[in-house]
This record gives sequence, C-alpha cells and structure tokens, in this order.
Amino acid sequence: MQSIYSPRIREDLIRPLYRLAKARGVPMTRLVSDIVAAALATVQVEEFAVVEQRVNEVQCTVYRVVEPTGDSQQTGG
Repeated sequence: MQSIYSPRIREDLIRPLYRLAKARGVPMTRLVSDIVAAALATVQVEEFAVVEQRVNEVQCTVYRVVEPTGDSQQTGG
C-alpha cells in the first residue's frame, strides 16, 4: 500500500489559521480543507503528458494549469 503525502503548513500560517478556526468554531483541519477546496475550484488542472521509461519502469504524469479563455460564462464541474 502506498502512503499518502501529507504536506506541512508553513509555520507562519499556523497561528492565523488557528485563530480563524476558533473564531469560526470549526476544527483547523476543516478550515484548511475548505480554504484549499475554494482555491482549487478557481483553477482547472489537466493531465498534460504521461512519460514512461521502460528501462526503470518509471511512469510520470505531468499536469498543467489551464489558463482561462476569457469566457465569463464557463461552467464548472
């Protein structure tokens, strides 16, 4: 089973996040998840390429941010 990557939050953000979570009455983990989800909802990321090296059996997926087209009537999903 592959372990899940758990990124660290920058030390200078911990105290403001803690205070905001307390002010909203939610756990800090939920607050951070909500903030990240809101930020991710504003961008679109797509799979760009899959690179395979058969010698070492390495597969790497490359992603890129899709720039907005300027169409203000885009639908999200």
